[in-house]
Amino acid sequence: MTAVRRAEAADAREVARLLHDFNTEFSEPTPGVAILTDRARRMLAEGEITVLLEAAMALARQAGATVIELNTSEDDTAAIALYESQGFTNREGRPDGPKMFFYEREL
Repeated sequence: MTAVRRAEAADAREVARLLHDFNTEFSEPTPGVAILTDRARRMLAEGEITVLLEAAMALARQAGATVIELNTSEDDTAAIALYESQGFTNREGRPDGPKMFFYEREL
């Protein structure tokens, strides 16, 4: 198993590529990897975001987080099933667009 670590500014391009690929997969707008890299580099360097790829809940808990929030669309039944199987609870949806599911779990 790969060790868990927080992404650093040097990881910005990989973080940006993952976000870009995620948005593209779901036909969401994306400004592209170059712009996302610049944003991620700045936000990582300034501590505005924390990016984890494995064991996110354990590391978040150790850092003092008390809740994790996830979201997905109503037609992503695989994500809904996964979130609910891990103890997340659906909290709300968006009234002004496609229905979205927001899940949270106390840590």
